[in-house]
Amino acid sequence: MTDILTISRNPADKRDAYIDFLRALGLILLIGVHVAAPDWYVSVRAFDVPLMVFVSAMCYNSLRGGLITYVIKRFKRIYIPVAVFLTLFFAAEIASYLLVGKPKISLSTVGGSYLLLNWPSIGYVWIMRVFLMIALIMPLLHRCLKGVPFAWLCLIFFGTIICQHYVVLMVESIENNIVRFVFEETLLYVIGYSTIAVVGLRVKEFTGKQLFLFTIACLIAVVIYVASNDWLFNTQAYKYPPQSLYIIYGMFACLALMCLKPVLNRYVDFKFFNYLSENSMWIYLWHIIPVYAITPWMNVPNMWLVRYCAVFAAALLLTVSYKKIISFLPLEIAKTIG
Repeated sequence: MTDILTISRNPADKRDAYIDFLRALGLILLIGVHVAAPDWYVSVRAFDVPLMVFVSAMCYNSLRGGLITYVIKRFKRIYIPVAVFLTLFFAAEIASYLLVGKPKISLSTVGGSYLLLNWPSIGYVWIMRVFLMIALIMPLLHRCLKGVPFAWLCLIFFGTIICQHYVVLMVESIENNIVRFVFEETLLYVIGYSTIAVVGLRVKEFTGKQLFLFTIACLIAVVIYVASNDWLFNTQAYKYPPQSLYIIYGMFACLALMCLKPVLNRYVDFKFFNYLSENSMWIYLWHIIPVYAITPWMNVPNMWLVRYCAVFAAALLLTVSYKKIISFLPLEIAKTIG
């Protein structure tokens, strides 16, 4: 089944094992932060979502079949599986309420989850909104950036981050709660993650020197920002919505991983990474259930690695089981929901 992060790939193209590795790495880091990981891990791993957006942009190919066809395919590929998972999740919640009297989930939580909001929702599914929004504007970004020189691309990247800072302040000053909420959940996320997608679309065209210079520029920007804030490296403070330190650090990590490709590429061609990459969406979705299950043990000290291994293993088991079950359905249905 095609993964949501593969925006468009020519079937004839040779599969790049390093792309699978990067996507798998993003998934591994994402799940790790949801098991009450220590603060150092939460900050260091903050490039996971940017990495997934970066990889999706790298995999983008020019439109085939027109914009409307593209939009419909992207929406179906990303949203329908999430909606299927949420339906199964809430069905299980209803069953738990009826059988054991478990507290029921509010209608606002249900609605917010289907809308892929940060809150109110069950949590975790907001990432799918990011993937969907960036996927839908990818053709526009690709067309606007085609042929833009490297120096201008760097200026666009850093200039957009500076503009994003002031846009965030403007949105925060909006008095109407509904209008502010809409802008915070859409515009600010689109602007923030578009900066990552912009570079991902063009990174394959960089020379080795250009890639190195861009990486160093991002590193210097991160050091300057952290130094100007009393050496406080708190990427989470700039994640909702994505801005400044979070974006620059995410970009630095993505580019650093690209710089390391000649070294790491010989060690990453494993079927395990390939499986994680191909099934990243469902592994991520299914991990939500064991995360909810271990909530009472989230505050147990020095056990986050145990919690992580348990959640990851459960997510893999649920994914394998789900894929096996839907394999008995008609092929078109299985493709749609799998």
